[in-house]
Amino acid sequence: MKRNYYSVSQITKYQQCGMKYYYHYVEGRPVRPISDYALHGSSIDDAANSHFDGVIENDKGHTISQFVDKAVDFHDTNVDKYELVATKDKSESRDRVSILGKTYHISYAKKFDPMITQYKVHEQHNKDKDFIGYVDLLTVDAKVVDNKVKKSMPMTQETMQSVLSRDLQLVKYADMTDMDTVGMAVVTNTKNPKAEYFEATITKQDKIITNKLIKRVTDAIEANVFTPTDSQNWWCSAKWCDFWDTCDFGKRRK
Repeated sequence: MKRNYYSVSQITKYQQCGMKYYYHYVEGRPVRPISDYALHGSSIDDAANSHFDGVIENDKGHTISQFVDKAVDFHDTNVDKYELVATKDKSESRDRVSILGKTYHISYAKKFDPMITQYKVHEQHNKDKDFIGYVDLLTVDAKVVDNKVKKSMPMTQETMQSVLSRDLQLVKYADMTDMDTVGMAVVTNTKNPKAEYFEATITKQDKIITNKLIKRVTDAIEANVFTPTDSQNWWCSAKWCDFWDTCDFGKRRK
């Protein structure tokens, strides 16, 4: 699982637990199937990309039924790769994607003036590795937009402005694209989904701090420093960690 590049997911995994990073990226231990929460998000992402690509190419995106069909097609093609957690069976999971797709389309299909979807950002991080990522959506008015299907609505508009300015992925992508505005298009993964868009301005200092944090993490990785998280943290448990059963600092410490 060793990679010749760094990414946001690697940095955030290390921040959560150095040993979790080590088991996954260094030893390459197997992990459990990802839950249907991730499947639902990916289904909406796929439909959103297709919709905005159509707007870019010929100024004609998907109708609401086309958008839902696209999301459901992605779900049906990939559902067997995921563990059902948010829903009890494939039919309920499929229905959830359908209502999520409707909610996203109603809320965001005409909100953005898209410039490019799934934009690959790529820069040299150090002499040995690059830093690579993919932006969900870049807009004509210079915004970095991330689609999020979340279990609940995160916070208030005022609070989220502070949160977004500290969001490692959004700030790093804003830095790599030389943009100063980031947005998060949220839809809640519930039986009755809600949607809300959050936006924040990213300062030069935000970008400097984020790059310093990333460098601290990658310096530690390259020095083979993999510090375990506090075992009392909620994510240090059998439910949330794929490696808890075999980790010296998880179940094996008992």
